[in-house]
Amino acid sequence: MTVGTTTTAAPGIPASVTNSGTDSAAVLNFVLPAPTQGYADFYGLQPTDNAAPIAPGDSVAFPTAGSADGGIVSSAGGTVFTVTDPGAYLIAFRVPVTAGGQLVLAVNGGDIASTITGRAAGDSDILGLSIETLTAGSTISVRNPASGTSSITVTPSAGGAAPVSAHLVIVKLA
Repeated sequence: MTVGTTTTAAPGIPASVTNSGTDSAAVLNFVLPAPTQGYADFYGLQPTDNAAPIAPGDSVAFPTAGSADGGIVSSAGGTVFTVTDPGAYLIAFRVPVTAGGQLVLAVNGGDIASTITGRAAGDSDILGLSIETLTAGSTISVRNPASGTSSITVTPSAGGAAPVSAHLVIVKLA
């Protein structure tokens, strides 16, 4: 997956994401309404940050804060993220995996069924994207669905010696 374009739309125009690539080589183009009211990028480097397989019901770790501006904070360990202001949030994640599996966005400890995404087999990324209306103090995590039947292994390397990253991006839209 690669990020294509990010365009700022006029205030009041809803956010959108389109894929100008293919299913196997996604190129995501984002349109964000102005002004963006806060954002944060959290990431984990593999194999250190997600060394053990992620069991059903357990969360992916994104323990390192990247770019940020606004009221989005992470917990110790980087598995649960709290928003300080109510509003509409764009939440996107990318996690490289070594085999088939699923991931889901959880809000306030509950899986959001409409956000379950996964791979049938093979080394690849699991990508997730959703716009959610959250209240102040809402928590966000990315996890192996509690209803899952097997653990997920985050790819420890991908074609080279450098660590591979997993990302969680949270953007307050309104």
